[in-house]
Amino acid sequence: MKKYKFKNFSIKRLILLMSFSFVLVMSLTILTSIYYNPRIFPAIVLFALSALSFMLIKNNCTFTYNIILDNDYIFFNNKKIDIIDIRNYNFSETETFYGCRLVFKSYKIFLNIPKKDSGNYLDFKKDLIEIITMQNKKRSNDSIVEYNWYSTKSAKIYGYTMIGIMLTWLMLMVMFPNKLNISNLGLFLIVSVGLSPILLKIFGNSKSV
Repeated sequence: MKKYKFKNFSIKRLILLMSFSFVLVMSLTILTSIYYNPRIFPAIVLFALSALSFMLIKNNCTFTYNIILDNDYIFFNNKKIDIIDIRNYNFSETETFYGCRLVFKSYKIFLNIPKKDSGNYLDFKKDLIEIITMQNKKRSNDSIVEYNWYSTKSAKIYGYTMIGIMLTWLMLMVMFPNKLNISNLGLFLIVSVGLSPILLKIFGNSKSV
């Protein structure tokens, strides 16, 4: 049984706090401009509440995850889940964050770990992949698969939508040749070239997650 501890940055919490702070700051600033001196007090309220909101958001978007992992179970802050209940998983990385996506039968975990506070996240990633590999060897069917957005239904919908838009664009250029010029044709070709690798990945995957 192995234990891990690292900080998680919640995007969902960030969006909620930013939305709430924006409404609160703007509402109180407007009310101040109506009922008090409109030249001085609104600016003071705007500055003070913006600074306070920034501090609150900064201190409440990051929280600590304590994880325990063994061959059969995984604990997220004392929430016990069977490893065999994992449907799919994914590990990602950006310039400043490590990412982890775990989808269980009735539960989802999305982690955004700041690299500067990653703790033993990389050990967790290595150990979990080893356990998933071991679990898949025991199964003849219903193995734990690595999540791939290009294989999802939403990706297929996106792909068909983009194809429809491009075909409509092409049809309009044929129907209205007087509007066709080098810049429009060039833009069409640039967009087509940019979309081609994405569409190939989407429709090159036959299995949907």
